[in-house]
Amino acid sequence: MLLIICIFVWEYGNQEDITLLIYHRNNMKQLLRLTAIFIATFTLTANATANIIYVDSAVINANMNGTSWGEAYADLQSALDSANDGDEIWVAQGTYYPSKIVGEIPTIDTRDQSFVIPANVKVYGGFAGTETNFSDRNIANNKTTLSGDIDDSDDARDNCYHVVFAVIQTNEEITLDGFTITGGNANGNKIVTINGESFSQSYGSGVFVYSYSTADGSITITNNTITENAATISGGGIFASVSASGSGLVTITNNTIKGNRAKNGGGVYAYTDPPRFGNSSITITNNTITENTTTVSGGGIYAHAATATIFPGNSSITITNNTITENTTSSVGGGIYAYTYALGSGSCSVTITNNIINSNNDSSGGGIYAYSTAYTSSSGLITITNNTITENTSTSSGGGIFANTNGNGSIIINNTIFCENKKAGNSNDIEIDGSGTITVSYSLLQKTLEFGINDLGNNIVVKDPQFVDPTNGDFQLMQNSPAVNAGNINVYNENIAGDKDVNGKKRIQAGFIDMGACESAYTAL
Repeated sequence: MLLIICIFVWEYGNQEDITLLIYHRNNMKQLLRLTAIFIATFTLTANATANIIYVDSAVINANMNGTSWGEAYADLQSALDSANDGDEIWVAQGTYYPSKIVGEIPTIDTRDQSFVIPANVKVYGGFAGTETNFSDRNIANNKTTLSGDIDDSDDARDNCYHVVFAVIQTNEEITLDGFTITGGNANGNKIVTINGESFSQSYGSGVFVYSYSTADGSITITNNTITENAATISGGGIFASVSASGSGLVTITNNTIKGNRAKNGGGVYAYTDPPRFGNSSITITNNTITENTTTVSGGGIYAHAATATIFPGNSSITITNNTITENTTSSVGGGIYAYTYALGSGSCSVTITNNIINSNNDSSGGGIYAYSTAYTSSSGLITITNNTITENTSTSSGGGIFANTNGNGSIIINNTIFCENKKAGNSNDIEIDGSGTITVSYSLLQKTLEFGINDLGNNIVVKDPQFVDPTNGDFQLMQNSPAVNAGNINVYNENIAGDKDVNGKKRIQAGFIDMGACESAYTAL
């Protein structure tokens, strides 16, 4: 028997002009309201056999039990409801609509419906409906759509609040793989309750996932196209939150996240905040994040790593090998809004590596708005390494990056190329504010660093980094580029970022590394 005692705390926090709903645990200094205490006793059991459950909207059969393609469920939620631990669900091409009410809701209407994914189940789209081997799946040819437009009217006002919804606890995992997810409209004002946890219907319109556990828990969102979803608060495409007293992880990889809208985090809203001694992590890798918009912060990605407890805890978000382009916000962080907030003795970090951050725009921090705050004995760190930050614009500050630090917060920029970033039409790489530490080294800049930035050396000030074909999105370096072999291999962390660049090339070659996100084919003689 395993006894778990969970205490949940909600807090409303303010950060400058940005008001967000933030969950903090064990933060007695800022404790505002205790919302639920419960004790659950349960026995962990393992399902001895794992099955494949088949779904095909085109099948009309009186004996639809999901045991084969010929007897497939026509409704995806029927398959989800029948799944046991370890089962896989294979879904054939077609369009599917949510049909299950999420959690406990005071009043119910059809907009409360979602695809509710149970724990320990893997859900795969992209099948033709004849395959016997998983390797025969072809996502590109067999478009499998999960749509929140439940009445197929193209009127978003009556669309579902969340298309996909998943909450996991201890030793649970979920995989969502191979779908087009569209038509979510998270503009509700009701509170959804699941297992004592409460959630707003104004967060996570395309995909809403939350992991809280006392041991390992993981959610994987991969190989999906997440497009044309909208949230009034946070997470137009994806809302992902991890608060684990054990180890909790959400992995967002190999997705196209396009044309989503929200107040914060148009493409992705990522939030980590562990209770005491916990490890909460989100990784965002190998995605194309483009044409998303927000009214406040993080047009492409909003990444907030927090620790708000007097006990040690580790909170981390890694953003690696993504193409982040043409995202827009009215305020801060056109491409990425990166924020660390630490209290007590915990540590939190946002690590941004090997990304192409191009043609994003906003008021402050066109490419990245980085804000690191840490107090008492805690640490907050934003690391920006081997990125190509180009052609981003801001109207007021920080065309490439706006960096803001307080207390023990620090921002480190290494091996990064800045090119053609503009503030109010003028060349502008990095601007800063705050009392913390900001350092730059081994980076290609188009103007000298402003006063207050700690220049650690080996920076290059040059107009042209000599990209192969930037007009068509090819940011590889030509042979004579001053950025070839000009990076520092000692600041590149393969354990976090892997050994490949954004194009899949080996990152460190013959003991050298280039500046920027793309490793060239040229090494020093």
